[in-house]
Amino acid sequence: MQKGMTRLGEHPKPCPSNRRSTLSEVSPRVRKACEELRCLLNWGYPKQSALEFVSNHHKLLLEERNILARTVFPDQLAADLKRRRVDPREVRGKELGIDGYNVLITVESMVEGKTLFLCDDGWVRDVSAVFGRHRITPTTQKALAELLNLLDQLKPSWFEFLFEKQVSWSGRLAELVRREIDKRELDGTAKTVSKVDSKLKGGYEFIATSDHAIILKHYKVLDLPSLLVERLGTQLLRM
Repeated sequence: MQKGMTRLGEHPKPCPSNRRSTLSEVSPRVRKACEELRCLLNWGYPKQSALEFVSNHHKLLLEERNILARTVFPDQLAADLKRRRVDPREVRGKELGIDGYNVLITVESMVEGKTLFLCDDGWVRDVSAVFGRHRITPTTQKALAELLNLLDQLKPSWFEFLFEKQVSWSGRLAELVRREIDKRELDGTAKTVSKVDSKLKGGYEFIATSDHAIILKHYKVLDLPSLLVERLGTQLLRM
């Protein structure tokens, strides 16, 4: 244990954070868990062990654990992630790589009327955790239409949806996206790749994702779902 750090479960000093939690829309139990996790992260504890400790202590359900995992960040990391967020107007005339499942699943949640979260780092995220089990449904068609209409407005010079090759039905999904792009006569495509994160890291001037591990590897990142919040009437819970 590093000098100055305390054991999990002990709170010998105030939480070193300037942010105030605004979780009045969720249960007090989850609100308290978020505050405690944020404190532990700001004290330097590894996220996975801190998340497990806090979740077990408060007896959180799986969805509640997902809320903590996807929305809470230490202050320094949150600030770093925010700096990488770009104004959507900057994408005009530039190439854009899109983290296909990450972005599409989030917009599907919005189309279904689910509540999303405005996270510590400023990104809009869902907590559905359906990535490996994704299936093409009518909701997929609606979400894709919203995304393509948005991309038509943003007018990148060219865009590319990337889907993980190892996920079932990803080939059919990429084919569907290409077909819809062609219908709209947009300058873009979709394909499956073995490692989306590696491809996004150095292949595009701008990328679109809410995966913080990918965001940290790039300096010009677009939050596409956040641009659809008002249009789709999505409720955002601010963490």
